[in-house]
Amino acid sequence: TLQIITQIYFRPSISDAERAKLLQSALCCVYTPHREHFGIVPLEAMFAGSAVVAGNSGGPKETVLHNETGVLVDMDPRDQEVAGENLASALQGLLEE
Repeated sequence: TLQIITQIYFRPSISDAERAKLLQSALCCVYTPHREHFGIVPLEAMFAGSAVVAGNSGGPKETVLHNETGVLVDMDPRDQEVAGENLASALQGLLEE
């Protein structure tokens, strides 16, 4: 396990200024919706200088260049165990850098 649960925060509603500050100070931004047509969150994270781990579908597939501007992860919602393993592997890679 990654043992990072005490370092993960869920913030459902924040101001634009607070979002920018959080993205600038974050180790990474994880963005995993299955069917997101555009996906502005990874772009905002990249602009703020945060590493991006995103699901390999929809908008992120077009805006995140795998292993260049972020990491794309296969996140098939029909197999959450494999999706979780793929996400954990990507995060482990970031932690090891």
